[in-house]
Amino acid sequence: MMTGLLIKDLKLMMMQRNALLMVGVIAVMVVMGGTDPSFVITYLTFIGVMYTMNTLSYDGADNGNAFLFSLPITRKGYVVEKYVFGLLGGSVLCLFGAALTCVASAAKGAFSAPYILANVFVEFPLMMIILSILLPIELKFGAEKARIIIVVMTFLIFAIGVAVVKSGKSIPLALTNWFGQIEQKPELAAVAALAAGIIVLGISCRISIGIMNKKEF
Repeated sequence: MMTGLLIKDLKLMMMQRNALLMVGVIAVMVVMGGTDPSFVITYLTFIGVMYTMNTLSYDGADNGNAFLFSLPITRKGYVVEKYVFGLLGGSVLCLFGAALTCVASAAKGAFSAPYILANVFVEFPLMMIILSILLPIELKFGAEKARIIIVVMTFLIFAIGVAVVKSGKSIPLALTNWFGQIEQKPELAAVAALAAGIIVLGISCRISIGIMNKKEF
């Protein structure tokens, strides 16, 4: 069941191969332009996750979900597959971005494996959190409403950040000390970020399954 759904989504993704090719060309141009490698890797990782959202839109088009669930596919299995596909897509494009960065850095004589690896590792918990937010929203509200909600959420987060900075209020001392310990122990930060990403992903998956079980097609 899982394999069949993954193949379906991969074929849907390949229907957009021209757009994927354009994404690759843009990434090459950006990385050759000397942009910070973290941007290219983050950009490609985000694109990989967003293609999962596109498969949801394709599935829902022309009452496609009604046909899909007439097959021996459970709603829980469908939701879990979307998370797996999103992680796979994001991971593949993340590694592609890292490979591009390695080649460009080596060509310029500025290759730094630890820096590139650190950027790659940071993307995994970030990818999990983005997927955890976007999937339940789109499953609940649909593609069009989800885009509006995501834009509003992004604006609110930005506005809150600006307000906090302008307020001039310092971060509580305990939190400052905690961040200081994290900076001194990057391996602790890596493990904590990965663990947080997995926990958030698990909670999100449970929420998405609940949303999917209540939907009518």
